[in-house]
Amino acid sequence: MLLVEPWRMAVLWLIAGISIRFIMAKVSIWRFISIRSFRLLLPLFFGILVIVPPQLYIEMTHNGDLNMNYWQFLTEFFSTDTNVFEKYQSGIWPHIDVNHLWFIRALWQYSLIILCLLPLLNSKFVKHGINWLFNQNTAVVIFIATLPLFIIQVNWDLDTVRYPIGFTLMLYGYLIG
Repeated sequence: MLLVEPWRMAVLWLIAGISIRFIMAKVSIWRFISIRSFRLLLPLFFGILVIVPPQLYIEMTHNGDLNMNYWQFLTEFFSTDTNVFEKYQSGIWPHIDVNHLWFIRALWQYSLIILCLLPLLNSKFVKHGINWLFNQNTAVVIFIATLPLFIIQVNWDLDTVRYPIGFTLMLYGYLIG
C-alpha cells in the first residue's frame, strides 16, 4: 500500500480523463451529462444518506463529541435545526458533507468543467501543441507535464491541493486520450 499510495489518485484521475475522451467520441454532450450524472450522483446521494452517517457517528463518538445512541444521532443528522455538529465540517447541507466520497463529487464537477472546455481542448491549436509535445524528448515532456503540478503543490493549501491536482491530471488524461 505504501508503494502505490502516492500514485493511486493520480492514476484514477488520468483514467477518468481518458474515459471522458472516449465516451465523448460516441455520445452527444447531453447524453454524456445524463449518463455521468446518473452514474455518479446516484451513488453519491446513496453514500451521503447511508454511508456517511455511521462514519460521522463513529468519528464523533471516538472524539468524545457525542453522547447519544445511533438512532438519536440519525434524528439530529437529518434535522436542519441542530447544534450537535458545530465542530464538524459543513458541506452540501449545513452539517452534512461528502466526507470520503469527495472523489465522486469532484469527478462529476470536473466532468462538467471539461465539457465547458471542449471547444478549447478540441481546437487545432491544442492538438498541434499536444502533437508537438509528444514529439519531444521524454525529459522535456516530463518537465512540461510536471511543472504545473509542482507549481500547484507549492502554492496551494495542503488540505485542498488534491482538487487542482486532480483536475490537472484529469485534463492530462483527456488530452492523452
